Amino acid sequence: WQFPCEIKPDHKPVASNYYLIGEPAVGERLILNYNYYDENMDRERDTEVVWQRSQDGVTYTDIDGVDTTLTDRLRQPAINYVLTEQDVGCYIRCKLTVKNSTSDGEPVYTDPIGVVYVKPAVESVALSVSEGVATAAFAAVEGCTANVWWETALSENGYYVKVAGANGKTLNTAGLEGR
Repeated sequence: WQFPCEIKPDHKPVASNYYLIGEPAVGERLILNYNYYDENMDRERDTEVVWQRSQDGVTYTDIDGVDTTLTDRLRQPAINYVLTEQDVGCYIRCKLTVKNSTSDGEPVYTDPIGVVYVKPAVESVALSVSEGVATAAFAAVEGCTANVWWETALSENGYYVKVAGANGKTLNTAGLEGR
């Protein structure tokens, strides 16, 4: 017996629904999500993920030192990127080229995420004034330090200026009346 066998031409794999998830803040993890499709049902293999950054959102450069080849999407760091100080002020995106054992898909790019920022070092602040001394109580974010300075204004909605020499948690308010 002979069975008719139709040989299908090889089709390139295709990436769809590709996007980044995550908060654009230093220390946060961005995760690449995408769907893989191959008309021939070829399995995904050695897909390439290139993380890129841009200061203007137009011209992107590859981020060095990041693992870029996916051999098994479920256990690979290439679909994750932890934002660093070098990313501050930048947009981040991924260039994704899905592959199988016989062909490469066309490169696609995620929409950028950003602008990357540094999270505040202080979570909450409470001010109190007692007997001519103003005191600031605050909770610093774990692993961060906070610099303290005092500002004053001549009116409630006025222009604020730093109080010279006031850089601790307490401030002697003598001489600041009316401000």
